[in-house]
Order: sequence, then structure tokens, then C-alpha cells
Amino acid sequence: MFKRMSSRDHEPSNESPGGSASRSDGQDSRTWSFLKQPDQVVGGGLLVVLLVLMIVKWGTLSGWGSRPVEITQVPAVENRFRLNINSATAVEWSQLDGIGEVLAARIVEDRNTNGPFESLDDLLRVEGIGRQTLEQIRPWLTTKQNQKNNRPTTRN
Repeated sequence: MFKRMSSRDHEPSNESPGGSASRSDGQDSRTWSFLKQPDQVVGGGLLVVLLVLMIVKWGTLSGWGSRPVEITQVPAVENRFRLNINSATAVEWSQLDGIGEVLAARIVEDRNTNGPFESLDDLLRVEGIGRQTLEQIRPWLTTKQNQKNNRPTTRN
């Protein structure tokens, strides 16, 4: 019949008429947003990670922590290719400055007709090669066989 009252029954209730718990400051004690507390922690952590990544990216784009690269130019190397005048083809001859396709064909034809050249000066027997042309191409010519940069001897 009589119900015994406890001390809880005399304290003011924290439940609002809608059934949700409210704090004494009038705010909802659950959350102010639609996310639950574990979701808020994960979201906050992701925002912190995103902020750190953005700072790192900004730092790399601005050159933070980098050193300038020194580029040294390699000195020019002298062309050591030497063309063997007794085995060079017309195509190889035409690669030299001052020797065109027609003159290259004449050199090979003279070599085939009159035999191999004994010296570089023997090139003067070819029509179209004068002293000036010979001196211009002399650094790239040789009569020696089996040099390091030469092909094996072949006749055309």
C-alpha cells in the first residue's frame, strides 16, 4: 500500500519531458551534433592527420628542407673517331665535313680503280679534293688497320 520513498525520489529529475537527459546548463548531454562520441574522435583524428599532411605538402612545395642541386657540366670530349681511307664506304666518307655524296663516291671509285691509298696525301689524286679540303678532313683520317674505333676492313 504505501510505497517507500528513497532519496532519489526527492531529487529533481534530470529527464526532460521528451525523455532525453539534459544537463543543468540546458544543453543536451549526448552531443550537439549528429555523430556519436566515437565517431567524433575518429573524425577529429582524421582532421588532424589531414592538417599534418597539408603542412608537410606545403613545406615540400616551398622548398623546406631541401638543398640546391649543383650541376656540373662535363667538359667537351674530342672526337677520336678516325676513318680508314682504304676501307671506308661512300656513306662513311659523306659524313665528313666538306665531303658530299658525289665526292665520297669518287673517292671509293678511285680506290677501287687505282688501288689503296699509300698515304693521306694520295687523296689529292681524286678529282674534287684539294689541299684545303684534305687539311680540313686530315684529323679524322688514317691509313692504319685495326684501330680501336674502326670497323674491320671491307672493300667496296
